[in-house]
Amino acid sequence: LKERVLSAVSEVDRISDIITTFQEDINSIRANFEHTKKLSDTVGDAINNLSSAIEEQSQVLSDISARITMVSNTIEETHKVFSTVTRVNAKVSNIIKF
Repeated sequence: LKERVLSAVSEVDRISDIITTFQEDINSIRANFEHTKKLSDTVGDAINNLSSAIEEQSQVLSDISARITMVSNTIEETHKVFSTVTRVNAKVSNIIKF
């Protein structure tokens, strides 16, 4: 009987050790999941920040494009004015020659 009791106690200790190891493993897994969640949150925040920056850059590029178009139109109109002035000067020069 004594041997059986000692054997049973030994088995209970072995099972207790297994459960303790299992509990430590579960705690380690939980800690890894929490760390992974924090990293995931960090990546999510970075993606949101990057998305906002891309949107802002898109707005800036749209503004620059509009300004370039405006400058191009202004240059075209200026060219037309100078062409007209040149033609008028040529006609005035011809009139003066007569």
